[in-house]
Amino acid sequence: MDSASSSKTSTRSTAKRTLEDKSDEASSCAICLDKLTSAGLHKPVCLKCGHIFGEHCLKRWILTENENGTSSCPLCNTKAILKDLRVLYAENVVTVDHTAEITAVERKLKEATHAKHLMEMEVERWRSNAETLDTEAKRLKRLLYDGHTEPAACQRTFTVCKNQSCGVMAYNKNNRMLVMSQQSDTTTLDSYVIRKMDVQLMRLSNEYICAHKKEIRDMVFHPLHDHLLASVGLDSQINLTDLNIDTVVSSMSVPEPLWSCCWAGDNTHVLVVGSQTGSVYYVDRRCMKIFNCEKTQNLGCVSLNILPPSSSRSFKNGGFLKARMDHLSVLEETVDNDYYTYRETELPLTGLWSSTSYDCQSNLVLTSARPSGPFHTDRHIVSKFANFNEEGPVLSQVVTFYGRAKSTQIYRSCLVPSSGGYNADPLVCCYDEESGTIDVFNINKKKHVHDFKVNDCILDLCPLPDITIQGRRTIAGLSKNTLSIFSV
Repeated sequence: MDSASSSKTSTRSTAKRTLEDKSDEASSCAICLDKLTSAGLHKPVCLKCGHIFGEHCLKRWILTENENGTSSCPLCNTKAILKDLRVLYAENVVTVDHTAEITAVERKLKEATHAKHLMEMEVERWRSNAETLDTEAKRLKRLLYDGHTEPAACQRTFTVCKNQSCGVMAYNKNNRMLVMSQQSDTTTLDSYVIRKMDVQLMRLSNEYICAHKKEIRDMVFHPLHDHLLASVGLDSQINLTDLNIDTVVSSMSVPEPLWSCCWAGDNTHVLVVGSQTGSVYYVDRRCMKIFNCEKTQNLGCVSLNILPPSSSRSFKNGGFLKARMDHLSVLEETVDNDYYTYRETELPLTGLWSSTSYDCQSNLVLTSARPSGPFHTDRHIVSKFANFNEEGPVLSQVVTFYGRAKSTQIYRSCLVPSSGGYNADPLVCCYDEESGTIDVFNINKKKHVHDFKVNDCILDLCPLPDITIQGRRTIAGLSKNTLSIFSV
């Protein structure tokens, strides 16, 4: 037997004797102190000196000591190289159960997944906060811009007709359509027509809808059907026009000229019409028939306003506000009857009334009166329905704004509802004939805040909800031949 064989035999004998005599050393690695395994990277190996280690730990030790693969035993400092490693197959090597390790790894994975989920939630929360702050920053910039650099102003003016014949307006905020009445400019059509305008695009239509033979005195959109427009005129006609096809689809006549109309608040099939003598007609639009009539011989019914039904307000059943030139009243549906009858209650205000308007959001009522009797100037009275009791509605006055003495014809004023932001208190806008201005009053501050100098008499004023110009609310003003858009 040569010397190399003798050396190998000696090494194996030493390793075997070491395993037999030192079972504790054979069960763990002297470098990492972890249990040795019967297979895999941590199976037992020994050096010439007989010390036992895990294979992976010993290889890393030798390579770390010297990149050439030479080192020394971690225990006795005997010179060792990679070629000296001998794998041991010993009966008393302990086999490690990896179940605990797998369980630990799975637990760490779950913890990491949970931590990731928490981080994602935190990121989403901060993203939401950033969006909120960005929105608030834009709002504050807009308020700063609107409040200090952009005053109220006349933004656009459109020529509607050449023959000085414009009359009244109506606005539908759902489709942002404004309609106005005028006499036809063409000599072939001897009629009064309806003209449309897309307020969002500020585009005036070139098409005309022939509706009445004489002057149109009032128009109102249906509360549910945005394309359906009711109109009444001095030709005693009641028309329903479909604006999708620009055609009058239903029509009927009464024995006298008509001045005003509105939909009944409690029933959207009922159109209420006021006449030149103060009479009121109730029309079922489904068959265009009058089912009730209150005939009078008084001053004309200048204005009718819908009072929508609501459990949160005092007029739960709905109805309408009626204004004759000499009389104000509220008509509410009486629930004891089967078919659309109304109880009328006179309101405790006196004056020569020219127009009324109502805002259901704020429950405010605007009643405008011309100079008469002890009152020598125009008055614009803002009131609020406080309650409905057994005796009828309770009307509480909020503030009265005064104009000037000259008022030769009927002008329509308007309420501009609050928009809920900075400089957005509810407003009253009205035309003052003597000064030739549109006056703007702030209801909450109870004072005059602005006026627009205009060249023509403004016959009708109409708020344009949800239409803003540089953050300001807008109104439309109609003269005899022009339409103007104002930012207030």
